Amino acid sequence: MAQPTNTYSQYDANNIREDLENVIYDISPMDTPFVSSIARRKVSNIRHEWLTDVLAAASTSNAVIEGDEATMDASTATTRVSNIAQILDKTVTVSGTHRAVNSAGYKDALAYQITKKGRELRRDVEATVLNNQASVLGDDTTARKLGGLPSWLTSNTDRGSGGSDGGYASTTSLTVAATDATAGDLRTFTETLLVNAQQDAYTNGGEPTLMLMAPVQKRKFTNSTNFPGIADLRSNVPQGKPASVVGNAEVYLGPFGTLDVVVDRFMRTREVFLVDPEYAALGVLRPMNQWELSKTGDSEKRQMLTEVTLVVENEAAHAVVADLITT
Repeated sequence: MAQPTNTYSQYDANNIREDLENVIYDISPMDTPFVSSIARRKVSNIRHEWLTDVLAAASTSNAVIEGDEATMDASTATTRVSNIAQILDKTVTVSGTHRAVNSAGYKDALAYQITKKGRELRRDVEATVLNNQASVLGDDTTARKLGGLPSWLTSNTDRGSGGSDGGYASTTSLTVAATDATAGDLRTFTETLLVNAQQDAYTNGGEPTLMLMAPVQKRKFTNSTNFPGIADLRSNVPQGKPASVVGNAEVYLGPFGTLDVVVDRFMRTREVFLVDPEYAALGVLRPMNQWELSKTGDSEKRQMLTEVTLVVENEAAHAVVADLITT
């Protein structure tokens, strides 16, 4: 078959309209499991403080004679800790021409970019509160930083050789980032490591209900070699219906409590957190808001900003299995 001579085809034309869908496909994840699971708390200063306390160890020698003269027990003071509010922002600049032209996917380029940046900012908050960063008071040239969850945990930690805890330093009223183990000291996430951390938390009075892990650690969790209990998963199959392969678990029933298993895309891949949401909160000094910046030319400018901190009401309520292999 051949095309007839002088056929005017679409390859010759220069006035064919583009075939562009009027939809923008964006599958970027928006879930923020940790921040969504904890409470919000209004704070009123760049340093937010709270008190923690602990009971004396249980004694087996608490016996007194009949009619004994009372001996006064020593009292211990509460511990005062704090975290720093961090400012996070996003900015948008859109030219006047871009707002005027007919664009695919949205009516107003400025409104679309504001919405997009707001979503990005919420993801930044999730990643920041779970990041292993020390708190920084800051000054006129240094940005303030909140102490992320890893920098608080010292009571219930399981780390590789060479790794060490950070923690709250009363001398500076700031947290210190944990020290990561080197690549050669990383471990595979196993049920033994999980149960050890869960036991530590239970022994110290904690009752975590949420297990946060990155996608790569969820794969380890569903591997029957690392977690033998996974091999016992079964699913009832109605007669005449196709069977399903079960390779997942959303709840872990451990010897020291039940954990909801949640994947968090924005946390570090080398850690698994056991969290009690009752003992953590997002302290909000300034809620997320956006405003117009001064106009200096043919463009529209907006800034979106929030100022928050992480309130770890009692670090012994949580646990971490750290220094895990991420492949």
